[in-house]
Amino acid sequence: MEYNFDSLEYEKRKRIINSGYAEFSEFGIARASLNKILSNSGVSKGFFYHYFKDKDSFYQYLIEHGITLVVEKLNDKSLLDEQDFISRLQKASMYKTELLITFPKLMDFFTKFYSDSSPEVYEEVSLRLGGDFAYRLRTENIDFSLFRDDISIENAMKIISRYMAQIVSEVTSMIPKISYKEISEYYIKELEVIRDAIYKKGEQ
Repeated sequence: MEYNFDSLEYEKRKRIINSGYAEFSEFGIARASLNKILSNSGVSKGFFYHYFKDKDSFYQYLIEHGITLVVEKLNDKSLLDEQDFISRLQKASMYKTELLITFPKLMDFFTKFYSDSSPEVYEEVSLRLGGDFAYRLRTENIDFSLFRDDISIENAMKIISRYMAQIVSEVTSMIPKISYKEISEYYIKELEVIRDAIYKKGEQ
């Protein structure tokens, strides 16, 4: 769906979006305060209703906005060309960090959206807006022969997924306290821990 809101001056639009992400990530759609969102972004109700029907329509806009941002950022052929899965994750993580610097509560928003939705709804929305890119990122053109033989591919991917969620949470709490360079170094270091844990020795 297209919104006139997207034609608004960038800095003002970003301020409203970030206010929405912050409020919804803490309280969810049911308990979030539109008044607080507007107060924190410095816009009036009249201005808001020029672009959105209600709080729910703004929430849906933020879902579409966030998924589109992530997919467009990660839809880089060089990612899928990288067969080493840990190296691929390192690149993808840095792309996500660039987004978090601009939209600090983006991942918190989707964490809350996931916890408040059924898995079926979350999956349907993700597929409808993002297509199969997330699946391709995890499965396409990966050299699984690098993984240890005594860990199944399924279990290895579960370990990676859970550890990545922890890393993203830690990085999110660091922004904007540390520089982009420091975040990059942190991601690389932590992902090397995963590499050491699940890759064959001599294949790292």
